[in-house]
Amino acid sequence: MRTAKLLIRTRAGLVVASALLCACPSGPAHPVTVNFNVGVPSTTPTTASISIVGDAPALGSMKPPGLILDKVAEGLYRGKAVLEAESLVHFQILQSSPGAIELRDDYTVPERTFTAGSVNGPEKTLTLGVARWQSELPSSKAYVTFEVTAGPTTPPGDTLYLTGDAPELGAWRPNAVPLFRRTDGKYVTRVGLEKESTVQLKVTRGSWLTQERGPGAEDVPNHTYAVPSDGGLAEVTTSTWQDLEPTAILTGEIRYERAVTSTFLGNTRDVIIHLPVGYLENPNARYPVLYMQDGQNLMDPRTGFGGKEWGVDETAQRLQRCGLMGPVIVVGVYNTGNRIAEYTPVPNAPYGGGDADNYGRFLLEELKPIIDSRYRTLNVASSPTTGIAGSSLGGLVSLYLGRTHPEVFARVGAVSPSIWWANKDIIARYQALSTRLPLKIWEDMGTNEGSTPQDELNDARALRDVLLAKGWRLGDDLEYLEAQGAEHNEASWALRIGTILSYLYPPQ
Repeated sequence: MRTAKLLIRTRAGLVVASALLCACPSGPAHPVTVNFNVGVPSTTPTTASISIVGDAPALGSMKPPGLILDKVAEGLYRGKAVLEAESLVHFQILQSSPGAIELRDDYTVPERTFTAGSVNGPEKTLTLGVARWQSELPSSKAYVTFEVTAGPTTPPGDTLYLTGDAPELGAWRPNAVPLFRRTDGKYVTRVGLEKESTVQLKVTRGSWLTQERGPGAEDVPNHTYAVPSDGGLAEVTTSTWQDLEPTAILTGEIRYERAVTSTFLGNTRDVIIHLPVGYLENPNARYPVLYMQDGQNLMDPRTGFGGKEWGVDETAQRLQRCGLMGPVIVVGVYNTGNRIAEYTPVPNAPYGGGDADNYGRFLLEELKPIIDSRYRTLNVASSPTTGIAGSSLGGLVSLYLGRTHPEVFARVGAVSPSIWWANKDIIARYQALSTRLPLKIWEDMGTNEGSTPQDELNDARALRDVLLAKGWRLGDDLEYLEAQGAEHNEASWALRIGTILSYLYPPQ
């Protein structure tokens, strides 16, 4: 059994193994030297100046040219920067002269992050490759320069992003295209878009929790830009931001079931419900239900762990309005002081645990009848649509209850699941299957989770491989993601909750 392990959350705070306490850093953050090795495509001009531009001071604080790299061989550039340890750095690779940003093979701008705290020593080397530059667009596309004037409440150190309905704008992924802050205070980027197309777009600071709002904190319509054949300049102005306005806490139709009692568990808890777009306008319609663990962390920063939330309400609302997600009732089940026991199928020293079966009975026999009787839920035996999802131990119990009750929980979201629990008991349970269950499963893991990130990735890959061996099919009834740079916290989960919801409940 590992001793240095993921933090295990309770309602009151954190329960941490003693070995973890010894491993925690103390004192001021120390500097870390990062070496950048960058390979560029053969189409790069031999006289080009290549640089790293990021939100750390050593990388220009998002102002080009940033860190200019030295050319050490044809197609290879190197440079080093001193960064603050434990910091998360966002950056991009630029051709500073001539000016062009890097693109992926699909002509979208990559999102690059680096967590300086992941190094095991004073230096770290990043080896990176550029697929192509903006200057390599096909003839059907044209460059559009986006120039954003942000409102006065915009935090000066934050990165702004464009997102929109075009693939090059991330198909509404909220942190799709980063903008760079010029010395005049405006935020700019260039994107290659299909000529004569019309795009819808929004500005965020990385997630739907931080999307732009109007001067009165109201929702604002999407910006629209018709792409001319020669590209052109799109000027966008924002007023304020959702997370900076005290009135912008919950989005959409929210309901609560207070103090729901469980005889199986001997306790009570609150439940928060987010109703889908159109619920009130369509009184005869019925909707699938997604039960999610740690409900207090999903939609409201006032109850969220450390004042943070996933933004499930904002994200579901936006995706449904954009036609990227089917309507679903989200039921956020608050945890209790017995979270560890309720979310684990068997005990594991020194944490205890092992009461997941009774937690499952609470969901199925006590909470679900309340939801089904008070809300217009969809229960179709021939095509089950009820889902269950959660993170950490909440992801573990979601996998377990999907395994034990596939006739009810047909869709499972395992977000950063604690696969390590009880010597990877959950892998053994799926390994024991004679064949695939009728489950649609989402599984993911961040690349910087816990005290042993590589172990967490290895566990996630092992579970994925077992599922594939049992008959699940990637891209069909199984989706697997390794989230680059993502940590074990609400901020990281908020960035990918939209992709998770769209997969579990795609538009009809």
